[in-house]
This record gives sequence, C-alpha cells and structure tokens, in this order.
Amino acid sequence: SRPAHAQCDRPGLLIILDKSSSMVTGTVPTGETKWAAARIAITRITRRFESSIDFGLMVFPDPNECNPGSVVVDIGESNADVIIPRFKNYGFDLVFHQTDLNEGLDRLEALLVEKRKRIES
Repeated sequence: SRPAHAQCDRPGLLIILDKSSSMVTGTVPTGETKWAAARIAITRITRRFESSIDFGLMVFPDPNECNPGSVVVDIGESNADVIIPRFKNYGFDLVFHQTDLNEGLDRLEALLVEKRKRIES
C-alpha cells in the first residue's frame, strides 16, 4: 500500500500597510522612503510566493485621515496582480495626520473574529 500524503491548505497572509505621512517623510537605510521600500517589498514578495501563499492587503488609515483601516484586497489565490496596482495608487493619496495603530489593529481583530465565525458555522 502507498503512504498517505497530507494535503494542506495554502497559507494565507494579510499584508498590513501603513499609508500615513511617516511613510513618505521617513527613510530606510538605503535612502528610499519607507513607502518606496514597502512598494518594492510587497511587489517582490507577492510575485515570488503567489503560487504557494494566498495574499491579501489591509491599509491604514483607510479611506483617509485617522480612520482605522480596512481590507482592500481579501486573502486569495494569485492576488499579486490585484494587490500591486491597488497599493501603488496610494502613493498619491497619502495623508498627513497621525494614525492610531491601535484602532487599526482593533479593526483587524474584528475582521479575524468575523472570519473565524464564518469558517466555524
């Protein structure tokens, strides 16, 4: 008899992206803005791993100013072509207000609780 092979679901990864003003006013060691570095990293990661990881995108604040944030691309297969153009558009819509990270994380927690309830029912 043949050994049984485990079948696992693909992992899902929700990328949480800060689009506050600190992303364009601060830089990383390479000299790029945090925003440019995040765009490069997200593009590379989603392209490289989209065949083995389901990606989604949450941005905060969203839609603007001090709002807690929202999931703009649900976690799903082959989402690089959806995620990359979506976050690139934010480069022209950055806000210059302080962002409450706690509110964003509270919103994320609520989304995860809601998703778990749907899965369990």
